[in-house]
Amino acid sequence: MKIEDIQPEWLTELLRAGGTLPSGAVAAVQVNRSSRPFSTVARLQVQYTADAPSTAPTALFLKSSNRPSEWVFHAEVKPTLRDAPALRCLGSQVDEEVTWLLFDDMSGTHLSLPEDVPPTRAIYEQMVDCLAGLHVQRWEDTRMRERFATRQGDPSYGFLFKQTLGAFGAFVDALEDRLSGERRAIYERVLEVWPRMCLERIQRGRGVTMLHGDCHPWNFLLPRPGQAGKLFLADWADWRFDSGTHDLAFLVSLPCFPEQRARMEQELVRRYWQRLNHGGVRYSWEECWLDYRKSVIGNLLWPVFWWSLGSPSSIWWPNLERAVLAFQELSCAELL
Repeated sequence: MKIEDIQPEWLTELLRAGGTLPSGAVAAVQVNRSSRPFSTVARLQVQYTADAPSTAPTALFLKSSNRPSEWVFHAEVKPTLRDAPALRCLGSQVDEEVTWLLFDDMSGTHLSLPEDVPPTRAIYEQMVDCLAGLHVQRWEDTRMRERFATRQGDPSYGFLFKQTLGAFGAFVDALEDRLSGERRAIYERVLEVWPRMCLERIQRGRGVTMLHGDCHPWNFLLPRPGQAGKLFLADWADWRFDSGTHDLAFLVSLPCFPEQRARMEQELVRRYWQRLNHGGVRYSWEECWLDYRKSVIGNLLWPVFWWSLGSPSSIWWPNLERAVLAFQELSCAELL
């Protein structure tokens, strides 16, 4: 079934199974579809029969994907977390290797940042607090990590690394002299060393927690100006257990050019570390900063990955520049 073909009867059953529609039924549904690289989404406008509860949601957000990891998160992982920064899931279904997830449409009360414009310091502080609040709950939780070892998203950047490694030669050819010999050498060294670094960190278990896995600033939903409420994170398909600073470096380092990073990067990392400590985590500042620098190395994989998917140059080209500059400015080569 395609997302644009959903019928009121099917949506009724999904809402009933999720406990959202104890009586009545969906009378009509309007579907506004859009596509993403690994999923299809739609905003739904819903009308109900007269015997439906007055509280039944009329604005919904439906997501279909062939990746089961997000369904696992909402069905099995989220219930184990305290006040998780995830949208309320109103219903879900797995059908012929396609997962369906139904959420509240939060566009009336929340918004995402303008695309490609990094957050202000104040917004960044909220996002860092949100991440730390998530990470502290599963910090070095070996039992939970083992429980979900085969059901999480991409463990230790596995798919990301394989895709990047396979595409790198073609990427170099395509860029010609736009990728200098120095930068090519950086990439070659990272591709040689990075998998072993990741596996060693996970096996050691130090600083490992449950990540969102795709927490760029534009996956955060912020309360609209003048409205109270908490931040939410969308798109949990890449959740996994790994170094907590992977989330932090993806959020803080990759979206920012050097001038903005110089003004607030270390302060934001320190804020994250302080929130962890306040939550009872024993983790020194020196460990946190070292782990963050190691995670900045991993950001180099993303521009090649996005290029390999056919993403527009407006996505991968500026991220390439920012990733390499951060790698150089934080002296990450000495960690390889």
